Amino acid sequence: MGALPNIFNGDRLLADDFIDEVKAYFRLNRTVPAYQSHLRRIAFVLTLIKGPNVAGWVRDQGDWLDNQVHDDLQTWQQFVDQFAAHFQDSQKEQRARTKLEQHRMRWPMIDQYVADFEQLAREAGYTLGNPECEQFFLHGLVPSVLEDVIKAGPPVGYNAIRQKAIDSTKSQQLLKNILQSQTRNTARPQQTFPRNDGWRQYNNQRQNQGPPRGGYTSSNAPRYMNNNPVPMDLDR
Repeated sequence: MGALPNIFNGDRLLADDFIDEVKAYFRLNRTVPAYQSHLRRIAFVLTLIKGPNVAGWVRDQGDWLDNQVHDDLQTWQQFVDQFAAHFQDSQKEQRARTKLEQHRMRWPMIDQYVADFEQLAREAGYTLGNPECEQFFLHGLVPSVLEDVIKAGPPVGYNAIRQKAIDSTKSQQLLKNILQSQTRNTARPQQTFPRNDGWRQYNNQRQNQGPPRGGYTSSNAPRYMNNNPVPMDLDR
């Protein structure tokens, strides 16, 4: 059951991942009769280690396996230790520690910050409850979130610190969205509609001016005099 572990070609950066895949595969197939034998497990793993950089080591381990008489967990663990001693990246923890010290949160990606931080902590060999590890976590937070976390005294324990940082980020993001929405609504220009009283103003103006010299006729009478009698226009 499950996918086979990837082939290991001797890349030290992938050594731990390879062993983790192997253990996961055996964990899933623990009821398979063939894999209940630790010697067969070792023989199976050796078929997954291929390439010119590992051929000599695989040959030596095959010879070692042929001489084993105890098919038990201790023999399996001895094989795993030999693999780690030969292929394990000795600088992995130091590199992870350096990355952990330099790890910084990018606003507002608090979930990604937490996930990456915890992965680096594991690779560096830290437990999450370690006080030094907690200091690394606080140091990487953005200033506004850090201020919220340590306000009135920081919470006790990594889990409490992490949760307070998550809550603070979500609250600040919500507040920022609300303020931006209010700003947009305030800056929006108010719509005005012209009054339909242009003719009224024009007529009032004409009334205030009085009739033209000679009086109004049918050709120059204003609209307000509609239906009122005015002199007719006569030619010569």
